[in-house]
Amino acid sequence: MTSTPPTPVADSMPVLGDETSVLGAWCAIGVPCLLLGLSATVGGAFLFGDARPAILVWAACCVGLMLSAWRLKRQQQQASACIRRPELRNLLNSGMGVFSGIVDETRSLLNQREAELLNLLEARNRLEARAHLLKTQLSRLERALCEAREAVLIVDSKAVVQYRNATADRLFASCAGDLPDVLREHLLHAQQRRAAADHRVDELVILTADGEQPFRVRLTLLADVDHRAGHAVVWLESICVERAERNRHAEFVASVCHELKTPLAGIRAYTELLQDGEIDDPQNQQETLSYINDQVDRLTRLVNNMLNFARIESGVIKVQREDCDLNSVLKSALETVQPAVQEKRQSLTAELSELYLPVHVDRDLFGQAIINLLSNAVKYTPCQGRISIRSRMDESSAVIEVRDSGVGIPEASLSRLFDRFYRVPENAQVAPGTGLGLALVKYIVTSLHEGSLSVQSQVNQGSTFVVTIPLGHRQTVRRRPLTLAAN
Repeated sequence: MTSTPPTPVADSMPVLGDETSVLGAWCAIGVPCLLLGLSATVGGAFLFGDARPAILVWAACCVGLMLSAWRLKRQQQQASACIRRPELRNLLNSGMGVFSGIVDETRSLLNQREAELLNLLEARNRLEARAHLLKTQLSRLERALCEAREAVLIVDSKAVVQYRNATADRLFASCAGDLPDVLREHLLHAQQRRAAADHRVDELVILTADGEQPFRVRLTLLADVDHRAGHAVVWLESICVERAERNRHAEFVASVCHELKTPLAGIRAYTELLQDGEIDDPQNQQETLSYINDQVDRLTRLVNNMLNFARIESGVIKVQREDCDLNSVLKSALETVQPAVQEKRQSLTAELSELYLPVHVDRDLFGQAIINLLSNAVKYTPCQGRISIRSRMDESSAVIEVRDSGVGIPEASLSRLFDRFYRVPENAQVAPGTGLGLALVKYIVTSLHEGSLSVQSQVNQGSTFVVTIPLGHRQTVRRRPLTLAAN
């Protein structure tokens, strides 16, 4: 930062013995002297009858007076130059005559004043630099607040908005006042209870331009200099996603409890019957034990599915993706479900692409997803029904379609079909299940393999599940020509 160089103090001071003052001083001295000499000449001529000696004396006095004036004028000029020009200020006072004392005193005062002026200029420069830095920091802070995703407000002790960022402007654009009533009442209440706590965190449902939304309100109260109620800084963080996740977690816990409670209640009831000896017939006892065994199997499947889901999501089961042929993964899944298909005398058709479909997948996890889709098709398709699996290439994606002629899915249930523990109410009695199979399929396809999963279904006409994943290998290997897959 540049600053104006200081002006010498001597330049702003009046000239020592300027022309007017010197002329006035010499008039005050010279005129009386001239008048006195003239009077002496006239008096001498009158008394002695000869004016020449008096005239000579008067002339000598005038010459001496003029020499003295010239000498004083030189001394005055030297003194003025010494005062005006700093480089001459440290010279000796020789030649300044009667002005030496004045020059010394003036020189001391000038040095003192110039030192004070330099200190003031340095202080001003520091203040200007500090002001520039604060202005820059304020500008950065304002830009950061404007870019913040949270709404930020500064209000006074009466809940009147003094500042709000762009997010707050957008949220409260439709408000009749500066703030929604719920938020204003909350701030006023916090001001009244500021003695209890200067920092508060609460959750409020606030009416915004996008409708009612839940927010986490972080409030910091700032006291004035005299410790009276002052301004407050308010941060509003949207917790819509957090609340939705919290609700899903609560639903998950409730679903787990329900899924565990149902078989446990049956096991307990039949166990008490057996303990009380109320079932005497051996055949009935075997049926009861068979029912208990089925419920234990159900609990085992439920626990295993939950554990698998938790292990995959938490990363305990490492995803080991590799380059492979998609059709080989599908053939392995077909071999796994073949016994269940034969047991129900169903028709399973594989329409695999004759092209080599290169994919980068975890063979075990992706194969499990295909097995779950095929197993669902087998469970919800009646005996002698039809099931088919098809693979094809669609531009840069590989597409797998699993189609069945089963009971179908009502349209109202399609939106929740992939939720955890959700089972179609109309089909709950058709086959046993935990409601985790399709949720696991969606997680494996979408989260672990950057793919997509969709379903089309009509009641009593069957369902079609479509899996799409990126096509191509990821690892650097030798190029393989496009060939027909072996039959």
